[in-house]
Amino acid sequence: MKRKIISFLGSNILSQLILLIAVPLTGRIYSDYEIGVLSFTLSISAPLAYFYTLSYNKAIMLPGKSEEYSMLYAVSIFLSITISLISFFIILISTLFFDIDSYFLIVPLVAFSQSLYSASKDILIKKGLLNIVSKSMILNSIFAVIIILSGYYIKLSYWVLILSYVIPNFLATIFILFYLKIQRRNFVYREFYNIIIKYKSFPLHQMPAYFINTFNAELPSFFIKHYFGEAILGNYFMASKIVNKPLSLISESLNGLIYKDLSETNKAKLNKKMNTYVGLLFLVSLLFAIVYLIFGEYFFSLFFDINKWRKAFDMSKIIIFTTIISASFSHYSSGVLVKRKNKIFLVWEVITTLVLLVSFFLGKSSTIDLFIWIYVGVILFRYLLLSLLFNKS
Repeated sequence: MKRKIISFLGSNILSQLILLIAVPLTGRIYSDYEIGVLSFTLSISAPLAYFYTLSYNKAIMLPGKSEEYSMLYAVSIFLSITISLISFFIILISTLFFDIDSYFLIVPLVAFSQSLYSASKDILIKKGLLNIVSKSMILNSIFAVIIILSGYYIKLSYWVLILSYVIPNFLATIFILFYLKIQRRNFVYREFYNIIIKYKSFPLHQMPAYFINTFNAELPSFFIKHYFGEAILGNYFMASKIVNKPLSLISESLNGLIYKDLSETNKAKLNKKMNTYVGLLFLVSLLFAIVYLIFGEYFFSLFFDINKWRKAFDMSKIIIFTTIISASFSHYSSGVLVKRKNKIFLVWEVITTLVLLVSFFLGKSSTIDLFIWIYVGVILFRYLLLSLLFNKS
């Protein structure tokens, strides 16, 4: 099992490295406006992806019987297909009455691809098929880079960028489904109602919490677009990628494993194990931040046109503080959910989102740099509160 985990982490890091390569390529091929449109599209689709499955995919890790978590997977896919189609037709009808940009029509497809791939990875992790998850992530990353590069020849503006987040998800999911079909042909589609009722706390409490959590993470993009425009949003997106991607090599690679490990941990040892995970991730994040703040401009100039993306680099030196906090303390959310404290998780999300909204409204007349510093302060409050709630619950 240890060999599987090491291989899984190695493959995850490789997939993230491939995506890391895509960041400077994106900066050289596309304009800040095109990247800003991509950022805004992803900001809408990310919370929708959680809504589409009603968080039933997050329950996959809990049951011991394969029939039960297979049904949870089937429920997740069914809901995702149904709700994504409904949302598409709502947007389509809205275009007849309101002045809506054309790229809004692809948002349901982006969200559906994200929810589908996420649920498929969850069931593989539950079944212990970490090698298949790893291969799918590497394939996803390779396809994404290929599509991003194609934008140099295919002049379709931001459409190519958006599709680089859609097509790879579908191809990676097809790879997973093909493997699952070979391994297990008898997914149980009966008794949907019973399984939906049994895990009703997930759509009632966890789905709103996850939706708000993701919406919370995307709020800066909404306000930056409104206050400063798509070009500044494009710089913010690039700055976030520059500092977030290196740390996501570790943080995102460990996320699924941490959740699985915690769900199988004795309750008496849960707090200690969770705090150990967070402490180690915080130290790694802090080390990265120190190196970046000292040598960041040198490395930035190697991969980016510093004259074109100077604003993005300046933003990244502020955003890195949110990265330190989020990359480590955000994992407390897994611990809260393993404890089945879904109501606490939801209340935490609502409170911190309201604080963030008020802070952003108050920062309306600020500069972009001050706006980001306000965000850093709220993120610090947000995750310190989560840490306190986890350890006291």
